Amino acid sequence: MLRLTTPFILLRKSVDVFRSTRITVCSRLFTSNDNGEKPETFNYKLREYPELRREFRKLGLNKEVYAKVRGVPELYKLLRAGSRIRARRWLAARPDRAEENRKNAFAWFQAHKDDDNCMRRKRIHNWAFRQDVPGKSAWIREHLPWKLYRPMFYPEGALYHCEGCNFVRHYQNKTWYVVSVTADRPPGSAWHQPIHS
Repeated sequence: MLRLTTPFILLRKSVDVFRSTRITVCSRLFTSNDNGEKPETFNYKLREYPELRREFRKLGLNKEVYAKVRGVPELYKLLRAGSRIRARRWLAARPDRAEENRKNAFAWFQAHKDDDNCMRRKRIHNWAFRQDVPGKSAWIREHLPWKLYRPMFYPEGALYHCEGCNFVRHYQNKTWYVVSVTADRPPGSAWHQPIHS
């Protein structure tokens, strides 16, 4: 009698697990937003651009398609947001990698903490772009006399563009150092300038 009840109990437990899993999966598949709107994702928004969508499905996200996506600000913003979400999920699923990244950052700091140039650059950057005291870093950026390069903060990010070789980096940065405008240096005379997107 004991032999028959043990497999029966195991079978019943496995069926219960299957039912709870099925309910969870179905509830995830058929959820709706509270406000009734469709989610704003890159793939969903890409449907509004049929020729770009066709190229994306055929070629993937190669350099040409990526350049076209960058030309549409709303698409590019959604692509970047999706990348950030995936990166956070990837790190959350791999706590050992997150710990390794922290160890690498700490090791870099330990290796460079005696380098005066490196620490000075880090302190000036933190001083000019800190976000913990609103308005203070903006005052530092705008009112202090900067000789060669003035720190600039772009809330939406800006691209790096070299006017000399026409090179554009494929990421946006919110913090830049641009050439200060003086009598001997008119605006736009520098090679490396951030461009707003």
